[in-house]
Amino acid sequence: MSRHERPQAPFAERVRVVPSHEVRFSCIWDEFMSRHTPRHRIGTPAGYRVTFAKEMLGVRFPITSVDVRHARDPDRALRAAELRFSRRFGQDWRMRADVEEVEAV
Repeated sequence: MSRHERPQAPFAERVRVVPSHEVRFSCIWDEFMSRHTPRHRIGTPAGYRVTFAKEMLGVRFPITSVDVRHARDPDRALRAAELRFSRRFGQDWRMRADVEEVEAV
């Protein structure tokens, strides 16, 4: 070994640090991400907004609306919203409202 050569470190000490932007923009990453589909997007149940209102003399007065993020169908969203309404206000929804409207979000 000459005077100007550095001794080689053992293999475990020779670690190459790769900045994350090099990995992110490599073709391997792009190929992987183009095939990747997150699980939450496959067959995701729809989100619904259920509005509770009181109707007097033909005029609707909204009491509150409850967002249900995941429900299989509008009936299940309605049931979940009724339970949340009862928990939030401490009484059955029929005591404060008489009209309910379900819309997909």
